[in-house]
Amino acid sequence: MTAIDAISKFYEKEELGNDGGAEKKIIWFKFGFIYIPMPNLASRSENLYLHDISHVVTGNDISWKGESSTGSWEIGAGGWMNLWFPMILTIWSMGVGVMFYTKESYKWFQKGKTMYNAGTVGKPLNELLPLSIEELTKTLTRPEGQENKTSFLFWATISVLFWIVPLYFIGYGIYSIFA
Repeated sequence: MTAIDAISKFYEKEELGNDGGAEKKIIWFKFGFIYIPMPNLASRSENLYLHDISHVVTGNDISWKGESSTGSWEIGAGGWMNLWFPMILTIWSMGVGVMFYTKESYKWFQKGKTMYNAGTVGKPLNELLPLSIEELTKTLTRPEGQENKTSFLFWATISVLFWIVPLYFIGYGIYSIFA
C-alpha cells in the first residue's frame, strides 16, 4: 500500500472526507463534548498531507491520545520549521499529551527523535506519497547516530504553556464578564 492509499484509508476510517477536511473553511476540534471552531488557514490546509503522513507512519488515530502522540512524535522529529500555524497546533497537541498521556507523549517524542517527519526530511511531498509505507518509514528514519538532540523536558514545558496560557486568558475573560 502506498502512502497516498494509506492516507485515503485513514480518511475513510476516521470519517474525514476525501481530503481530510483540507477544503473546509472552518475545522471543528472536539474537546470532550464541546466542539470548538477554528479557521482552516491556508498553512494548515496546504500542509495537511504532511501531518497525515505522520498518522500513517505512527499508526495513531485522531482521538486526543492519538493526536497528542502524533504531535509529540512530530516535535521529536524536528517540528514544522517555518510552517508556523501547523507548528502551533502540534505544540498545543503535545501539551494535551504531556498533561493527560504523559508516558505516551514521552514514548512518541523519543521515537520521533530517531526519524524525520514529512516536513523535515527534505523531500517534496510528490516523492513521498507514492512510496509504500515500508519505504516511507525507511526514508523518514534518521541514519544511526544522527538522532535529533532536542529535549523532551524543554518541549514538554513549552507545549504545556501553549495549552494553559490561552485557557487562563479565556477563563479570566469569562470571570471578568460575570464578576
